[in-house]
Amino acid sequence: MVRPAVALQAVSPMGMIVPAVPGYCSTWARAAAAARTSTAAAHHAIVRMYTPPVRQLRCAAVALAATAPRARARRRPLRPASLDLPAASCRVPGTMEVLAGDVGGTKTLLAIAEVGELPGAGAPSIELRESCRYDSRQYPGLGDICRAFAAELGRPLPAHAGFGVAGPVSSGRSHTTNLPWVIDERELAALLGIRSVRLVNDFHALALGLAAVKPHDLVRLNEGVHDPAGPRALLGAGTGLGEAVAVVGACGRQEVLASEGGHASFAPRDEPEMEILRFLLRRHDHVSWERVVSGDGLVNIAEAIAHSSGAPLPRRVAEMVLYSRDDAPAAITEGARIGDPVCRRSVETFCSLYGAEAGNLALKALATGGVYVAGGIAPKLLPELQDGRFRAAFVAKGRMRPLLETMPVQVVLDPNTTVLGAAALAADGATLLPQARPTPATTP
Repeated sequence: MVRPAVALQAVSPMGMIVPAVPGYCSTWARAAAAARTSTAAAHHAIVRMYTPPVRQLRCAAVALAATAPRARARRRPLRPASLDLPAASCRVPGTMEVLAGDVGGTKTLLAIAEVGELPGAGAPSIELRESCRYDSRQYPGLGDICRAFAAELGRPLPAHAGFGVAGPVSSGRSHTTNLPWVIDERELAALLGIRSVRLVNDFHALALGLAAVKPHDLVRLNEGVHDPAGPRALLGAGTGLGEAVAVVGACGRQEVLASEGGHASFAPRDEPEMEILRFLLRRHDHVSWERVVSGDGLVNIAEAIAHSSGAPLPRRVAEMVLYSRDDAPAAITEGARIGDPVCRRSVETFCSLYGAEAGNLALKALATGGVYVAGGIAPKLLPELQDGRFRAAFVAKGRMRPLLETMPVQVVLDPNTTVLGAAALAADGATLLPQARPTPATTP
């Protein structure tokens, strides 16, 4: 059989050789699925896939030529993930089903997502289908959670997966910060029997997912003036404190700089905060921002305030601190809202510290593109974050106050933002694997 001449080829999801043109993975899969019942139909579907429009081949060649020098110059093990997949004019319209996950120290959310193309847009459309939430600490690893999800679905998992993981990720491998897990892309793919897995820090995935968040899921804490080309700062308190910076790179692509800034040293601003630091130094050699701006951080603040003031915590809160610490933040918030003085002061201090660290990150990133406050705690404390303490601490940076007043700050309410970013990451990974390779123009 003589195949039409193509410049590059890659192996399709079904093991066939097809042109390595961006977007062909999902289109080939759909064509093959439609033709399963007829050998002749399958033959014609594959032949059609072998003869892509010349414009697409040219566009793919130009894109490969443009990105290759940059990749060599950076010498990074993974290319920056981005929602800005190849332009719509260069791709065949279609959809792809992927596995996406938000892997946190307390909970893991898995979903089947359908990633498709928005005509004329640089970002894909993402629709979450089946989803399930798991208690992370009840499982020995992410692979076990994924297999439990497959059992829930009653069918095999999609061929490509992406995960945002609460912890540093290097060369496709992560030692999670608040779980005794080691997650490796290749090992997880082999365990699940799928073609590709991509891992990034959870706030890296969050940054990728922001493009899919609806305007009604964003609440402003500071108006400011948004610069579309400016850097964006992201932070969020939950089990820990995540931080990242997103910048606009070459050709308008978004590049995300993941960080572990939540583990930077806590810097008190006044004597009451010094008391909190002294209290925590009795327990820890190093007191980070995560020790005060997180779920457990709110509990630490309440304990420190009760200790320094001599005023006791409400009995219910004190019992939760001892026997059910994960539930204590909600109890402290409830106590603050019904007027308990220690709980109220604890929540006020927490919101002020949250704003202070958001301002620190905004200055380091020069976040003229905006500051985004995410994580599980912000939506639950939204009235308290809106009462002015967060903003007052955010802008209280001396000579930099006028600059910070111009930076918009918004709370992200959509709890699926990280999953949306992980879905985009999985679809982007499907275009990278397997590696395209030169082949002869004709094959016997």
